[in-house]
Amino acid sequence: AFNGITQPLAWFPFVGWISRHYRRANFAELLALMVEQQVPLPEGLRLATEATGDSQLQQAGRDLADSIERGDAIASGRRHRYGLPPFLFWVLTCGQSGNELVRLLRHSAAIYRRKALNSSRWFRTLFPVAAAMIIGGGVTALYTATLFGPLVQFWADLGVE
Repeated sequence: AFNGITQPLAWFPFVGWISRHYRRANFAELLALMVEQQVPLPEGLRLATEATGDSQLQQAGRDLADSIERGDAIASGRRHRYGLPPFLFWVLTCGQSGNELVRLLRHSAAIYRRKALNSSRWFRTLFPVAAAMIIGGGVTALYTATLFGPLVQFWADLGVE
């Protein structure tokens, strides 16, 4: 998550989306590692989401972990209750455990990394063009205002006399 001096980076198109996909990939990979090392799923959820730095993902992880510890039935149709992305929610609630859950989590991490990489390629291509248009357009507009503003005022003053 962007905070402090890096906060303005999140204002650029695609940057927040790229960051969000990387955080989801890191979460899935870290949770897969914890499940592989036989850390209980609720504890692994809490630890993995806290490591992401994403407040929405942290809250979703805490809520899902609490629900699992209470023994609540988690229906796959209630994905919005926890705030997890649909695919990650499905992976975590599809009833898999052990090596199958690890395999699904690593696969989801690969998917989110691929999404982030594809988005970063778009950003790398489009951002320089957009920045040149915005900066070039701004400089041109400023130049036009500073040149034609006084010129129009001069013509108006000539017409008055």
